[in-house]
Amino acid sequence: MQQVSKSPILVKPLLSKETLVKLTVFDNLAPALPFHFQFAYRNEKSEPNFMNATELMSALEKTLSIFPIFAGRTVRNNEGEWFVDIRNETCGVPFTIAQANFNLDDFDKGDYDQYPKDLYTQWKGIQDAPLQIQVTYFKCGGVLLVSELLHQLGDGDSHAQFLHRWSQLFRGESIDNIRYDCLNRNEVIKVSNKESPKSFPFWTQSEEHINYEELYAKIGQCTAKMIKFSEKELQAMKKEAMSSIELSNANSWISTNDALCSHMWKLITKARNLSNSQTSCLLHSCNVRKPLNIQKDYFGYLVMNGQSDRISVESILHSNLSTLAPVSRHAVNRTMDKQHVQDFIDWISVSKKVRPSDMHVLFGTDVFATSWVAFNLFDLKFSNESPIFVGEIPTILDGVFKIVEGVEKGSLVVQLSLWREHMERLLKDPELHKYQ
Repeated sequence: MQQVSKSPILVKPLLSKETLVKLTVFDNLAPALPFHFQFAYRNEKSEPNFMNATELMSALEKTLSIFPIFAGRTVRNNEGEWFVDIRNETCGVPFTIAQANFNLDDFDKGDYDQYPKDLYTQWKGIQDAPLQIQVTYFKCGGVLLVSELLHQLGDGDSHAQFLHRWSQLFRGESIDNIRYDCLNRNEVIKVSNKESPKSFPFWTQSEEHINYEELYAKIGQCTAKMIKFSEKELQAMKKEAMSSIELSNANSWISTNDALCSHMWKLITKARNLSNSQTSCLLHSCNVRKPLNIQKDYFGYLVMNGQSDRISVESILHSNLSTLAPVSRHAVNRTMDKQHVQDFIDWISVSKKVRPSDMHVLFGTDVFATSWVAFNLFDLKFSNESPIFVGEIPTILDGVFKIVEGVEKGSLVVQLSLWREHMERLLKDPELHKYQ
């Protein structure tokens, strides 16, 4: 029987900075949900002191002294605005040391139905620490590190950058060139002097409340699986996506991400067994640091939805990648426009309780894609050994997938969450690996 024993410890910064940090309009926009990174390490040389917990906590103390906001506790005022309080005596990062009586290879790290539920922490509400870490030591000598972060504290880029800084300090390296003070985010995300837009595409002001009880009952019927695509498959996808007549001019470009996301969009739409008259759109999670000229070491939430035009299900099912991929690229390009991003900041700074106006992902018709490829997760080394697996823990939603690096050169892995019946249909679809 698989068993995991846990010992939680609160890790505090070596140097404290008592203050209340007001988060930005972007941070306030983020969903109040956590997300998990997981890293599996083989311990190839069977070192008895591999990724020593005491040394990990010591390096974490130093990292939190440089980035104290990650040790804070989130609070909200009556207006729904988020703050991080690092004045509280309970501040610190819960660091759980766990021991497993089974091996690292005894389960599929991307399969919800196989994944042991005791290998990670779980944020349950605003009373919990927004950053939590668990390190599990397995019978074989391998190690699994899972880091959980609330979206209000940072997006995937911020989460990855924090972990990379932690690993640097663990290895005895110094941290240089920190351009931004993590306690003064509002000095970076600024409203312009222009008049705020009266409205914004794909968004609306709304007091609508989500019925979470009904939603969670449905989510319980979902599962998550991992789908691997080789470099050869990805090259074939991109070749087809670039074959369109519309892309013949030298200024046109389609990414591998566009091709893969469009392929998954079509497969998910087909698996959902929607009627031909229904419509669907593809949404991308777009990191908007670049159009704002903000560097990677900014810690915060800087993500916008890149929403495509709506297309009929019939058109999606009868289109190839040379038609669908340009739709994906257009959604990303218009979202990453500098003026578009600044207008959005100006609009949400004066608009309260905003939400997407035409997005129907969970148990709907739309598909949401996120890429973690740019985070260089395989470079997270706490010794001289790279992880053998990176990605998210298997998370159940519906119509949502994340793209992460694969172990094999040039490969990518799709971590997909879908209604169980639809997942079974998708995995049996002969079109899934048609580009092999």
